[in-house]
Parts: sequence; C-alpha cells; structure tokens
Amino acid sequence: MRTLIDLFIQVADAPPRNDLLTFRRKDGTVSSYSSTRFVAGVLAVRRYLQQLGLQEGDRVAIWALNLPEWHIADFACLTAGLVVVPLYETAAMAQVAFILSHAEVRAVLFSGDAQSGVLDELRHNLPTVRGWMALDDQCALWHERLCDRLDPPNVPPDAPALESVRRLGDSFSEESIASIVYTSGTTGQPKGVMLTHANICFDLQQCIQRLEFRSVDRALSVLPLAHVFERLLCYGYFALGIPIAYGDPHSLRELLPFHRPAVMGCVPRILEKILESVHSEINRMPTQRRVVAKWMLGASVSGVLNTQARDFAVRSGSVLAKALLFPRVRKKLAGLQYFICGGAHLDPSVEAFFRAAGYSVLQGYGLTETSPVIALNNLGREGLGTVGRPLDGVEVRIDDGGQILTRGRHVMKGYYKDPDATQECLRDGWLRTGDVGSLDASGRLRVAGRETDTIVLSTGKKVSSSRVEQLLSRSSVIQSAIVLGNHRKFLTAVIVPEWDKIQEFAARLDLPIERDSPRIHPEITSWIASEIEQCCSELADHERIKRFCLLPPEDLSDPEILTPTQKLRRTAFENRYRPWIERMYAEPETFLISGRAMTAADAQER
Repeated sequence: MRTLIDLFIQVADAPPRNDLLTFRRKDGTVSSYSSTRFVAGVLAVRRYLQQLGLQEGDRVAIWALNLPEWHIADFACLTAGLVVVPLYETAAMAQVAFILSHAEVRAVLFSGDAQSGVLDELRHNLPTVRGWMALDDQCALWHERLCDRLDPPNVPPDAPALESVRRLGDSFSEESIASIVYTSGTTGQPKGVMLTHANICFDLQQCIQRLEFRSVDRALSVLPLAHVFERLLCYGYFALGIPIAYGDPHSLRELLPFHRPAVMGCVPRILEKILESVHSEINRMPTQRRVVAKWMLGASVSGVLNTQARDFAVRSGSVLAKALLFPRVRKKLAGLQYFICGGAHLDPSVEAFFRAAGYSVLQGYGLTETSPVIALNNLGREGLGTVGRPLDGVEVRIDDGGQILTRGRHVMKGYYKDPDATQECLRDGWLRTGDVGSLDASGRLRVAGRETDTIVLSTGKKVSSSRVEQLLSRSSVIQSAIVLGNHRKFLTAVIVPEWDKIQEFAARLDLPIERDSPRIHPEITSWIASEIEQCCSELADHERIKRFCLLPPEDLSDPEILTPTQKLRRTAFENRYRPWIERMYAEPETFLISGRAMTAADAQER
C-alpha cells in the first residue's frame, strides 16, 4: 500500500459486503452502504470534483459529522489526487473562514444544518471555492447534493472511472500531500499539518501489525473524523475488511446495543464516564450489597495494578467480580472487546478496571504531526500505565530537558505556508513533540505531560499542572480541573464538578444551592476540599491546591476555550475568567463562577 488510492482499490476489489458502512440517525432511521454502493458513491463525487476543473494537488474541505458520506467524500478526493482539508463539526465560523481561506480551498463537501448556514454566510467571501456539495439531503440553489448524483443502488460502479483510478494509483507519487490537517489550536491560529500518502500509509501499516486483532465483526466510529487519529483507525478498518458504524459519543447507550461493535476508538474521558456509571449503579445498591460490590471492584483493580502482591482477599474479590459484577458491565457494553485509546493521559486505575473486566485496552500516543501514532501497546496486560513501544521504524529519544523527540517516515512534511514554524519543531529530521516523557527499561514510553504544562511558582519551585489535574480527576466528584499558579505563591484550581453529585450531597443535608449565585454553602466547600486533599495526598506541599472555585460543567463546553479533542485553550480560559481567578487569590472564600465573566459591578464590589 504505497498510497491511500491503493487502499480504495483494495476495498473495490474485495468480496462485496452489504453492510460496509452503517449510520443510525437520531430519529432511529438507518442508512447503510454496501461496498458496491460505497465505491459508486466515491466515483460519483470524484466525477463532480473533476467537472469543477480541479487539478491534482488542489485542496477540498470536508465539514461533516461522522457518517458514511464522510468517507465517500474523503476517498473521492484522494482518488482524484486532491488534498483533503477536514474541519471539525463544531468549528466556529471564524475558524472555518480562516482555514478555507488559508488553505485556498477549491471545493467544500459538507453536511448539517449549522454547517449549511455558516457556509451560506461565508461563501461570498471565498473566491477560490468553485463548488459546494451537501453530503446529506440539504437543499439550496447555491449547492449540489450527493443524493442527486448517486445512481440507483443496483447499478454497478462506473468501470471506466474505476480503471482511471487504478491508472492514477500506479503513477501517483507517495510523497504527494494527502491531507492538510489543521491543529485544534490551543494557542493562536491553528497550523496546517501537511501529511503525505507515505506518512499515513506507513503509520497505518505499522499500527495494523501492532494491533493483531483476533475477531472483529464491526467497528464503531464516534471520535471526530476530522482528527487524524479516528481517520487512521477507519483506514485500518477498511484495510482489514471490518464494517464501520458511525455515531455520536454522547449516544453510546443507544449505539452499542444497536450496532454491537467489537472495537471502538476512544479518548480517556469516554472510559472514565463508563466507569463513573458503574460507580453510580453501585452507590444506588442497598448498603450491604454496595459494600461487597465496592470490595470486589477494588480487589479486581488492585489485582491488575499490582500482580506481585495478590493476597487471598484480592484473589477472591477478583474471582467474585468476574462472576457477579463484570457480566453486568459487559451486558451494557454489548459485545465490545477492544478499546483503542489516545488523545490524552489515561489513568492507570481506569485502564486496570477495564482490563480486570476482560477488555483489551490498547493505549497509544502521537500527534497530528506524526500521522498520528508514535507508540502503541500490544494486546495483553503488559505495559499498563505506558503508551507502549514506538512503532517499528519509528525512532524516539528523550532530550536533556525530558522532551520526547521522534524521527521516521511518520513525521509530517511540514506546516502549510509556515516555514518558520516548521523549522522550529523539525530539526535534523527530529520532531520536537512538546511533550515530556521517559523510556523504561523495556523500551516502553511514558508520557508525563506537555512541556508547557510546567508551572513555575514565585518561590522558584516547579509543578506539572497536568499531573496534579490527573490526580484530581480521580475523584468521582470532580469531572475535570484546571490548575493555576504560574508566578504565584501557591497553586489554585478551577474545579468542574460532577453537578449531580453536588446536588445529591446538598439534598441529603438539606443545603441551599443556587447555580445563578456565586455563594457556596461551607459544608459543600468542606466536602470538596476533603476530596481534593485526598487526591493530592501523595504530592509535596508546594504541589497541593491551596484554594479552589467551581465552574459549572456547561461553561467548559464552549469551543472557544476547549478544542474538539477536549484540550484546554489555557490562555483563552485564563483571559475569560481572569477577574474570578484574581478573586480566588485575593481571598480564601470558595465560590461558584457565575456567568462567563465577572461583571464590572462584581469587580467593584470585590
């Protein structure tokens, strides 16, 4: 497989399948593509792009949610020698305008009401765009529709067009750019990462060798296809002949029993939410059953985390959990066997729970700039708490400052139209990842966090904010935390709580709680403070949180302060909440941030 055109030819030549791609809409209706109809759809969109006069190397944007037509659009571009520029479904208008303009996009393939509305507003200011196509049933005079160009289901693919794709695949350079993927931009404007066919195909083949799936009947795609991690996973499913179902990660409760997938790509937050639901179910049990269930769960996790110290209580608890507790978990997850996890740090105790329950959790690590995988764990229990060994053919070393560097065929060609940024991160072939980590004696990589996550206190002492945030997130009361304190005397944290837990606690003690008021009852403050203290018990004094405030969970869903891959835009966050942060340092009172910013009246009163 030299190029992704070869991957499409492989799908076209494989024995036909009736259920290659499946999508269940929110209204319950299901659309399905056979492999024959998928190939015909790719050729139809390819023909449309060529009729627009697009030439090899021209850029085409795809802005859509996860659905079969995303991959039809993707392969249509690739098989015409075009460059795919994916956009996150939740991208704000300003970011969409910047990317379409910066990449000089010649056509846009899209789906969704919101996307259609934004593009209708922007289209008059995008002179380079020659064509617009809706991948769903959107209808307007200013764009084409995929459904109008598809032949009836029983019509075979266009044979001459397919032969044209084969000829292009034979002659096409593997060093040609396949995609320009714009980073989610935690600081400043996003940068366009240029990934070649060779980059992606090399990484894909090495990952397939590392994964060694045994029996997979169906995969579920819920992470954004605009992110190269999910896109590479799906290319792997195509290569292995695994049918793909698509959906929204917030709808797993409905998607899993309907599609019954065996494998799913995920970020740590998905696994954490599944574990939280198990804890919630246990907490609703009668007292005696609850105590036993917690003992079984704790024993099972301990048995995985520390295989050398498995006493009778741990062994017996693990056996009972397999017989009584984990079958209920497996029933809810409806046939899942494998989780391929990336995008952020995965707490070893969360990973241990899933392994104890009989799941294979394959944790990996990489960047958009590395196509994306650098390291990936094998199947099996070894490597817990690490992201595995580097892929074959991938070099990794740690520089004197602890930063992870990598070199190999997986490393991007550079940043589009940004030679200075390219030169800054690529030196002598080595990519500076910006992450801090280490290699253990067996060659497995451990990632400690971003180099920029280091907080330097005014005392001169240094703290890894990501490490403290990871410890805080172990609490069932804390959904996430943002640790602050650069050039300050001590650390503080903005805590995003599990709001239902706050409400349950307040209801038990008949305490007032008002989401529109910054006041928090002292007993709620003390309760959360004790959770924070327990989470930070292993830290040095200067690493511990001295003050905190609460932020309503919905405030952290704003795309202006959180990227589509759930990474915090720290500067944007601190700018928005600066008055509240200053208040936290000025006085010991704990409060709830009410509204997006402190009003002038609030600031004057303080």
